[in-house]
Amino acid sequence: MKFGKRNGYFTYTDRSGNERFTHRRVMEKKLGGRLADGIVVHHLNEDKSDNRPTNLVAMRADIHARHHRLSENGRRVCFRCGYEGHVAADCYAVRDWKGQWLK
Repeated sequence: MKFGKRNGYFTYTDRSGNERFTHRRVMEKKLGGRLADGIVVHHLNEDKSDNRPTNLVAMRADIHARHHRLSENGRRVCFRCGYEGHVAADCYAVRDWKGQWLK
């Protein structure tokens, strides 16, 4: 197995010869399956090299972008629904910040 780094993230080469991000594989192991399309893995402490399962959160790409955009101004966004004012552990939203139903 070959290991490397791309864009500050650790990578590895799988059995098929494809380069994959380590943090995505760690999240797949944590969740017990492949990540769906449009799901990104966020590093809670913003350290791209810290791939501990407790430091990783899977979320939709639009919520991830919103999180980074608003967190630059010190605002916190729920990783599950994208609303401000609560965290994912306390989230009871049935719709996301764009009004779409959550699964």
